[in-house]
Order: sequence, then structure tokens, then C-alpha cells
Amino acid sequence: EEVCQKQPFDCDGWVALAEAQKSVAETTPALEEVALQAASTSYQAALKIRADHSDSIVGLAENQLDIARNKLKVNDSDQEAVALLTQAGEMYFRWLSFNETDSVGLYNMACICALLNRQDECSQYLVRSIRAEQAAGSDMNQWAQSTAEDVDFKGVVKEEWFQNLLRMATTPVF
Repeated sequence: EEVCQKQPFDCDGWVALAEAQKSVAETTPALEEVALQAASTSYQAALKIRADHSDSIVGLAENQLDIARNKLKVNDSDQEAVALLTQAGEMYFRWLSFNETDSVGLYNMACICALLNRQDECSQYLVRSIRAEQAAGSDMNQWAQSTAEDVDFKGVVKEEWFQNLLRMATTPVF
């Protein structure tokens, strides 16, 4: 952090710091919450320098989603988690305006919408994610299986529209 503060106009330095902080969160469970919060602060510092810095946008979106998921594990109606999901959705929306076919961004937007019980939007983002995955030549059977098992979709997994999307994803002409 000290190095980043000495070079206050270097977005990439703040992103590198955030990535290191996220790595600590992933490898040291006892520090996960603190490290994720620190990473958010670093991404936000990069965005203050340059609001359209794509690595900062997607990094902050991923990070806010991770923090929200952790809060929902403890309390599935946590209002702070809802606010974080909304922020993550706003960041992913910005990211997708630059990268319309980013399958991970589209998938994560579907996750956010599912967690917020916004089923119509969830469906729309899943359709776009499916198309992006198919265009990339992904194994759609594997994609459908992992999507069906993803805890972010536990609130919609039994919905008919969701099951139909999983079936359609595995058909060659979607």
C-alpha cells in the first residue's frame, strides 16, 4: 500500500495490491473478511484515479460479490449483502458495457440476479452466458451440471424456466 501511495496515479499498482490481498483471503481463512475488504479499498483507489479502468471494475465487482456471498452464508437476509450485491451488479453492468460477451461476467450477473430474486433478469443473463459459452466451444454438459449445482442458484434451481435453460444449453442449436 505504501508503494501505491507514493505513486498515486498508477491504477495497475492498486490492482496488483488488490490481487495480492485477494490471494491472502483465499489462502488464509482467518483473514478472509479483512483481506477482501482491503482489496475492495484498493480497487476503489484505482477507480478514483481512472473510473474506466477495466481491471479495477471487474475486480471490484468480483470482490463485492464474494463479500456478499460470505455474508449470505451467515444470514440469508443480510441487508448489507443486498447492498453489496447491488454494487457488484452495477460494476458488472459497467464491465459488460465494454465486454458484452464475457461469459464469466454474464454468469456472475445471473448469480447476482438470482441472489436478489430477480428471476427475469437472471434468465436473460443466463441466456447470454450460454450463448457466449457455446460460441467459445465450451463443454455445455459440464456447464449445465456446474450451473445446476451452483449455490447462487439455489433459489431458482427448481424453477421450470431454469431447468428449461439448462436443457437448452446442452442442445446444439440454441
